[in-house]
Amino acid sequence: MAYYRLFYSIIALLSLIPLYSLVDFSLRKSSWTLIGGIIMAVIGLSIMFKSFRDIDTAAFLGLKKEKENPMIISGLYRYSRHPMYLGGIFILLGMILFSSSASVAIFVGMTILYIVIGGYFEELKLKDLYGENYRRYQSQTPFLINYRWSNLIGIFKEVF
Repeated sequence: MAYYRLFYSIIALLSLIPLYSLVDFSLRKSSWTLIGGIIMAVIGLSIMFKSFRDIDTAAFLGLKKEKENPMIISGLYRYSRHPMYLGGIFILLGMILFSSSASVAIFVGMTILYIVIGGYFEELKLKDLYGENYRRYQSQTPFLINYRWSNLIGIFKEVF
């Protein structure tokens, strides 16, 4: 079961690809949506890059036991319990703006739903792994993001 996260990611990608080809008609596209999409994607990539720097990549991929690692609550993880998911969602929303395609919007919606469901199950595992420390962390830190300006500003200060 050591490679479950790697298999989870591969299965997720492969199972969502067919959804992309179901519908293909374009929405209204402008230079503002292109620029907005690029900005959203750059923000998302930056959040993901910073999140990966704060963790042990081998443990993330399931190549190493997570229990050997301490629970990370610093950096972006003090603003979001799942900043990698948050960065991924920014990238996906940027894809909608950039492509202005209904099929991409459907794909993104399904992928975000998949991320949220996967995050829920990951939370159950983390509660088992870290116990009361994780429950306390859950009570103090939002799943993805809350909409207080201080939280948003904190994330951007960490990334940029």
